[in-house]
Amino acid sequence: MILNKKKYFDDGYLKIKNFIPNSIIFEIKEELSNIIMETAKSLSLNIKKNDFNYLIDDILPKIYKSSKDKGAYIFDVSTRLNIFRDLTNYNKTISVISKLLNLKKNQIISAKFSLFLFTKYHKKNSIGWHQESGYYSNPKENNFQYLKKNNSLFTWIPITDTWPGNGALVLMPKSHNEKNIFHNKNLFSKRYEVSPNKRGEIYIKNLNKIEKKYSKKEISSKSGDIIFVDSNTLHRSGENVTNKTRVGVIMRFGERF
Repeated sequence: MILNKKKYFDDGYLKIKNFIPNSIIFEIKEELSNIIMETAKSLSLNIKKNDFNYLIDDILPKIYKSSKDKGAYIFDVSTRLNIFRDLTNYNKTISVISKLLNLKKNQIISAKFSLFLFTKYHKKNSIGWHQESGYYSNPKENNFQYLKKNNSLFTWIPITDTWPGNGALVLMPKSHNEKNIFHNKNLFSKRYEVSPNKRGEIYIKNLNKIEKKYSKKEISSKSGDIIFVDSNTLHRSGENVTNKTRVGVIMRFGERF
């Protein structure tokens, strides 16, 4: 594989197709399917077939509708699956990160892992514009505090295919070079009640001025692809106008202080 480092440094992100082995993706889908089926049976929900797309698009929303506690259980247990360790710390991924950040493999530290398991009932949970490094400004944030803001990145790995209209990742290419970006923290109770551009834990106060300077690109990606994104690149969740469940994971990596 020829690594296009220039594109990453110029645009602030790099997408590589067919990067993650099918075997890892298959195991993730299998484990998620097992958890969903077991939970559905505990609620006496009728399951017609053992098929991943059917289970996440049809059965998982029914579970959330029947019991928020059971839905939360699926999310919490899934985030603890060991198979996600194999995914996020895949040796090939770490090798690319090593080259992009100019670090030896054993110098790289990993921070917060996030699973996105958004059904049709979670559309308002999409995240507004922010930099991943915006979280680093709070020294009390233990999940991020040891990462260097200017030498870190995150990986976005879709478990289900994404495209414009179903929640694909949206970026502002070249925005990683922007110097005047200030993040504010949303109140916990209000983080998904504000405008779409400001949803989430943090939001950008001076967004209107910044938006005028950069184009926006919504990145279609298939299961097994990977996107490496500079932690200073502005990004957000794309709008999901479908009833399809979006499944993907983010892992943060970087140089330690």
